[in-house]
Amino acid sequence: MLCRTEHQAKEAQTQIEQFLGTLGLSLSPTKTKVTTFMKGFTFLGFDVTSWSVKMRAKSVENFKTRMRELTVRNHNLDADVIAKLNSVTRGVSRYFGTWFSKCRKQFRELDEWLRVRLRCQRLKRKSRHDQCRIKIQHQQRDGCRFLSDWPQPLRTTVRLCSSHEAIPSPATSHRKASRATGPPGAGNPHAGK
Repeated sequence: MLCRTEHQAKEAQTQIEQFLGTLGLSLSPTKTKVTTFMKGFTFLGFDVTSWSVKMRAKSVENFKTRMRELTVRNHNLDADVIAKLNSVTRGVSRYFGTWFSKCRKQFRELDEWLRVRLRCQRLKRKSRHDQCRIKIQHQQRDGCRFLSDWPQPLRTTVRLCSSHEAIPSPATSHRKASRATGPPGAGNPHAGK
């Protein structure tokens, strides 16, 4: 809940507590706090401050833990492991790579960390000299996708539109669909007569 003053925030908190009490629910005292927007807060895996919205440190650590489970050094890097890696990176990239977040630097750092893990898994050891032997293009050719490889939404301003622009009328969408599908004359019983 965002408020202009601390007094308004405390009033809103008491009203929310009363409302949740009628439903048989309560606010968690460890997760609920009154703070300023400059100091920031954590919400749904994001660190939200007045100047940025980034991945929370716990979210980064959860991602690394999941990757460690998938890239065990004594296992082979086969197509099944690559498919699991791609699904995890795709999910993290789509969740945290939104138009309002600033996670590109974190994504680059996590990509670098993940490439080191994959090279260690492939060569079954960790060495500084191995990092230049297996290039990124080789990993991408094998099917590995990294966090910065997934398309990120552009930072654009939201444009309000009328209801006519947002929802096409059924008549126009039906005409376009009938023209686009089937052979010439399909849907027109008098075609060719």
